[in-house]
Amino acid sequence: MSKSVDQLLTKYERGACTRRQLLSALAAIGIGGKALSAEQQVRPGSSVARINHVNLRVSNIERSVKFYENLFGPGFRQFPTMLPYDLGDGSMLPYLSVQTDKDVATEGRTQYSPRWHGSLYTKPGTWEHIAFEVDNLDMDRTMATLNAAGVEATTSGGYIWTHDPDGALIQIVDAKSGGATIGQGLEPITPQDVESHE
Repeated sequence: MSKSVDQLLTKYERGACTRRQLLSALAAIGIGGKALSAEQQVRPGSSVARINHVNLRVSNIERSVKFYENLFGPGFRQFPTMLPYDLGDGSMLPYLSVQTDKDVATEGRTQYSPRWHGSLYTKPGTWEHIAFEVDNLDMDRTMATLNAAGVEATTSGGYIWTHDPDGALIQIVDAKSGGATIGQGLEPITPQDVESHE
């Protein structure tokens, strides 16, 4: 596996694959079960990961809810520390989560080491993190793969947190975990839900 990681990093450094292809290939090595050749790993569409959600930092929940619902129709759901918007045609997978500074602070990101506090200061209008879901996530193997590639990562609550080469916060979850399916079964929002996030 170490040779495959080295080959991938060399391809990335030479510009032969994109950052997205590199991350997908690393996820495939650590999660996918059998090791693929370097050529198979960087082939577009070969990823075993799917987007679960994108967490967008916003400055005004009410304004953001109105914008997205005017553009795409109703879809926000109730949740204490975010308002998830269904992008999955009723399945809530994937979803867009809008959060204010207050919401992110309530989630307790300060429980992680200071290296992971950067998302607490994400500017409104940018994504705070993106979550990938993976079938049968092997956390130990994935952590070992990331560490072998020199990528810092941490685990908490059944999630893996890491950063891409440009510092973007990445969350990895098992597709069947409660964290991956959190949006399913949530009720549509009410005006009080919007007010509670301001």
